[in-house]
Amino acid sequence: MSLLKNFVAAFILFSISNAYAGFVELGASANYHSSTVTSENYSTSESYTGSLGYYFTESSALEFSYTNGYSKAKTESSTTKAYYTVYGLDFILTFGPKDAVFRPYLKAGGAYVYKEIRYQQAGYPEPLPPVTSCGIAPSAGGGFRLLLSQNLAIKIGAEIWSSPINDTCLPESQQTSTYDNTYRGGISWMF
Repeated sequence: MSLLKNFVAAFILFSISNAYAGFVELGASANYHSSTVTSENYSTSESYTGSLGYYFTESSALEFSYTNGYSKAKTESSTTKAYYTVYGLDFILTFGPKDAVFRPYLKAGGAYVYKEIRYQQAGYPEPLPPVTSCGIAPSAGGGFRLLLSQNLAIKIGAEIWSSPINDTCLPESQQTSTYDNTYRGGISWMF
């Protein structure tokens, strides 16, 4: 509880000390990863994210994000495919003025996560029924923005979210605690 009180106090101080407010940041980013052991043993993943943030002070914002992703892991004995969609709402705290060339940030919030996993055993004509997980999950992350012009920046960041706290799709007996993370690169526009 003490950590929460400190966070609220810091938020109020930042809000009072930064009277500049009222700008929007629109972002787009992508993530791709591939790992190959052999032609029969490999994994790939990709995701795309769009975000819209409103800065109510120069250093504090609320950001809504939408991510859609896919991953595939293949071995000689099976193929696993995962599809996921994440709707996030985060509080963002940036360090440095709006026009700083290098501007790091931290973010924390929550996300609605929908994940569908499909498993196909080699040698069987039909895949197993998909396993679906969905619900609200805590999320956190950080990164930095590198300003290219007054309104255009490159944004690099990392995020992590847990398995849904209140999974409404997966039976309780099958629920486990997992963490998903992503590393992103993209562009953002401020106006």
